[in-house]
Amino acid sequence: MYVEKEMRIEELCKYVKFWLGEAYQVDCGQSNKNNGVKEYNILIQELSSGTTIGVGLEEGNLPEEVDDLKRLGQKIAEDLLHKEAQTFAVDEAKLDDLELIKDQIRLKLVNRQANQESLIQTPYISYLDLAITFYVVVREMENGKLTIRINDEILHQWGITKEQLYVIARRNMERFAPISICSMEKIMMDSAVKAITGGNYEEGAVFLNSVLLTHGHTGKMYVLTEEKSGLYGASGILYPGVLRQFAEEHQMDVILLPSSVHEFILFLDKDADYQEIGEMVQSINIRDVDLKDRLSNSVYLYDRVRNEIRIVKQGDALV
Repeated sequence: MYVEKEMRIEELCKYVKFWLGEAYQVDCGQSNKNNGVKEYNILIQELSSGTTIGVGLEEGNLPEEVDDLKRLGQKIAEDLLHKEAQTFAVDEAKLDDLELIKDQIRLKLVNRQANQESLIQTPYISYLDLAITFYVVVREMENGKLTIRINDEILHQWGITKEQLYVIARRNMERFAPISICSMEKIMMDSAVKAITGGNYEEGAVFLNSVLLTHGHTGKMYVLTEEKSGLYGASGILYPGVLRQFAEEHQMDVILLPSSVHEFILFLDKDADYQEIGEMVQSINIRDVDLKDRLSNSVYLYDRVRNEIRIVKQGDALV
């Protein structure tokens, strides 16, 4: 039996509750991920301990048929009971205490225009046409991170400004999320890219390299990303000294191409046509990068004399 789109999450919650039994309270909700991508949330509270578990599902991953929703509900419940689910336990007391949570605070870059709605009650710092937002790492896993977005309410509880939050987050990024810069030649030549990178480099980065070569751009390309997991590595352009050192080593300004929220491509080409490159970036974003991972359609330039980044080709809106 087909279930209407707006009813699927409620049906799923009903089946999760059925399989978990009376020891748990199950609620459902909805939130926006990056660039307005909808995510449904199932909040499960163990009544005896008060521990809350969150399970996130993207809108497109909800089955349309009742039987499939039943099976998914059973799997979520069984995974939770067997502690195999990729879920997170929120210790609200710890989250309220800045000193206890301080080392887990991180930042990331997102597109400001595409995230206008979710930024309304979120502390952020404008950066060019982007926004620096903040989150707490709850758990590190092999295939990703479980995080909580820092909103205005949490910031108010901590009693600090967003500027102070930025200082804390950037320091933690430098300590716990070091940046790597790898030449595209090395990536392309290695026959086991995923074994080397953990599969975190976007296919769009490699495809953009081939497109640029096809159009006669012979400049060298490098991928800047987070060294350990590759997640939210585009924020590496904010690390003090990273771009300056790279530009000085190569004695030229650096074109920055936003491959995704996880990485920037550093492109060295003194004769680059920014208009043409911008069109390529936008085309590849649409064709090869999931909406939730897109950062920008703009082209940026790091000016080594001024030690600053500026937009050299303003891209169209992402959404």
